[in-house]
Amino acid sequence: MSILLLSACRPIGSSVADSLGFSSSSAPTMAALSDLSTSESAAVTSSSLFCMDSSGVVPSYSVSADDADAGCSITSSAPATVSCTPAAKSGHTDWTSTVTVTCTLGGQSTSQSFTLNVTDVNHAPVLSTLVDQTVPEGTPITADAGVTGSDQDADSDSLTYSCTFTGGATSSATACTSLPGTATFSSSTGALAWTPSYTSAVGQADTTYTVTIAASDGQTPPLTDSKSFQVTIEDSPVQFGLIAGLSVAEGGTASTSGFSCDDGTGGSPAYLLVSQSDASSNCSLVAGASTSVSCTPSAKTGHSTWTSSVTVSCSLNGATATRTFTVSVSDTNRAPSLSSIANQTVTEGTAITQINAADGGDDLDVDLDTLTYTCTFTGGATSSATACTSLPGTATFNSSTGVLNWTPSYSAAVSQADTTYTVTVTASDGQTSPLTDSKTVTLTVQNATMTLASISGVSAAEGGTASTATLSCTDGSGVAPSYSILSQSDP
Repeated sequence: MSILLLSACRPIGSSVADSLGFSSSSAPTMAALSDLSTSESAAVTSSSLFCMDSSGVVPSYSVSADDADAGCSITSSAPATVSCTPAAKSGHTDWTSTVTVTCTLGGQSTSQSFTLNVTDVNHAPVLSTLVDQTVPEGTPITADAGVTGSDQDADSDSLTYSCTFTGGATSSATACTSLPGTATFSSSTGALAWTPSYTSAVGQADTTYTVTIAASDGQTPPLTDSKSFQVTIEDSPVQFGLIAGLSVAEGGTASTSGFSCDDGTGGSPAYLLVSQSDASSNCSLVAGASTSVSCTPSAKTGHSTWTSSVTVSCSLNGATATRTFTVSVSDTNRAPSLSSIANQTVTEGTAITQINAADGGDDLDVDLDTLTYTCTFTGGATSSATACTSLPGTATFNSSTGVLNWTPSYSAAVSQADTTYTVTVTASDGQTSPLTDSKTVTLTVQNATMTLASISGVSAAEGGTASTATLSCTDGSGVAPSYSILSQSDP
């Protein structure tokens, strides 16, 4: 700490400020501040602040820093000082911050700055608490000390993990990969996976194992943290082997391997399919030399994968053990299904009954895909598949609804003979490998019948003239007819 001592002789009748050379109108004068040095998270305090003007009023101070992590403030007690407690930064570097103290007196201000030098401090990793677990023999457990990765170390160091255990037949700390059964441990993630064997409950009694996971930050010297938890293995009189999960597509079938279940007596186990979390997985027991489970998942609407958890129990001599496995179901695209379309017979110039291939909406596709429709025809003067909008007459077709409207022209009955048109409507589900369905309908266009109205007889004198009423002849087309006299019995 540095102390600034001021002394002054002043003439009688003059103020201290006058004696120090201040004028009543001058800005306050502030003594220079020395640089400070400290470590991250360690507090450091400046010498007393000194600032005055001609008024003799007590000054007010404020402080700011170009790095918010400097953590500086003005002490409230007199004499005023600057106190800084720098925050820890990630990584391992020393750093500095320029700190500015401002003195205000009589509405005027002045400032002095100093440098805060901060030395890096290594911080130990901090692991989360691991929860104790109790499981039957043969049931997997997991523990993950590194669930938040490098966020567990304030310096963002890359942590290295280790795992040891005691318990059961092991009295000294031993690597977790030697746990009885199947155990794996990742030194880079801190993840432990262990499936206890049926000998892990020693002497057929519940047995507790103490597992310790430690993390080191790898610095020189390294800092560490460790967390311990207990795993209690319950003795299982019935030893029911693990059941591997299944993967199957909707509509397909997959089966587990035969079950292994024993209590050492040589008795015959009784199996029960206890539950399936999704009834659509359609799982059932299959009896045989060794019992298994077969699953044939139903199709669901939409396009997504899904899972079902299936639980099976094994009972022997009054004791029961259960196993759960997962059925992973992949989506299967299903083709659309169009309703049959009734054949029609119409006369030239008469509209057909509207054909609507989508009369069931999206129910026509169990995946609820949006369908796109096409329509082609052959017949009449057309031998190759042609868009329905080219049917002779007036024809419209909607590709989003599958609706066909057609009024055949009077040339649709080719050569004045009844003519058949074969129309095919197709729906596509638009998937990457699109699936389709088609329906075909026969439309017969009859030639329109020509009608000549009866002609009444006429009477006339020799040399005179007589005319019939106006002739009426039509085939419904509206075309003007032409007439000719075919015969007269007496010219």
